[in-house]
Amino acid sequence: LKRTLDSAAKTRAEAAKIADYKGSFTLRVIVGPYAEVTKFKRGGKDVALTQRATPLVVANLEIGDYEIELSHPQLGKKSVKLTAAQLKDGRGVLVSGRLQDPQLRVAEQ
Repeated sequence: LKRTLDSAAKTRAEAAKIADYKGSFTLRVIVGPYAEVTKFKRGGKDVALTQRATPLVVANLEIGDYEIELSHPQLGKKSVKLTAAQLKDGRGVLVSGRLQDPQLRVAEQ
């Protein structure tokens, strides 16, 4: 009986995860002169990246609220926030611009 209850709890957890799934998108970060991604969070939790230097392309990110921080040794840091409302399933988002400028651009692709 305990095994059956544990199995049912796992199934419920997986079903909830699937029900909350809103889709995925591709993120492209192209900034000048270059930057390192020093923070990459979804819903307040760190997202693992295999590459941190720009230009950067990250595919199959789950739609959600993201906070991205880019850093350059001489030009400092820039932060970008992406909300789930901005992101569309199967589409791309481009973060671009110059680190010297007041803010970076965010555009759907």
